[in-house]
Parts: sequence; structure tokens; C-alpha cells
Amino acid sequence: MSCRRASRQLEVSIVGTAGKDHRDEQGNVYLTGGAIVLYSPEGKRIETIAVPESPANVTFGSADKRTLFITARTSLYAVPMRVRGQ
Repeated sequence: MSCRRASRQLEVSIVGTAGKDHRDEQGNVYLTGGAIVLYSPEGKRIETIAVPESPANVTFGSADKRTLFITARTSLYAVPMRVRGQ
């Protein structure tokens, strides 16, 4: 991910594409780092999900795709979501 400041707004450019497992039904993108960070389809940072340890990857799962599974170094987390994954 690269960032640059333009017109008093932070412009975020994601290198590559997020797979369908990293998006919800509203098109929001879930990226990993020190936490899970959600970006709207327009690139606006809208939410952060704190995790006890640094996350490595995310995917939506369960029968209704309303559980966000988060892998970390030593753990697997399951977070119930209000939105469905793609």
C-alpha cells in the first residue's frame, strides 16, 4: 500500500487487488496489519478491528458468510459480523 497527501486528503493506493474473501457485500475491503482495517469502495478508512496479536489474513466463512475468520501467528479468531462476505 502506498499513500500520498493530495488536496488535504489522504489518498490510499492499494497495490494489487483484494480477493473476494477480503470484501463484504457492501464492497468494503478488509486489510491486515497491526489490526484489521476496513476501507470503503471509495478508499475511505471506515473501521478498525483490534486483534490481540498481529493478524496475517482474513476470510469470511460459516454457512451464512457472516463470520470473519482472522489468522494470526498463534491463533485463529472468529468475529461475528453484521454484513455478509462476498
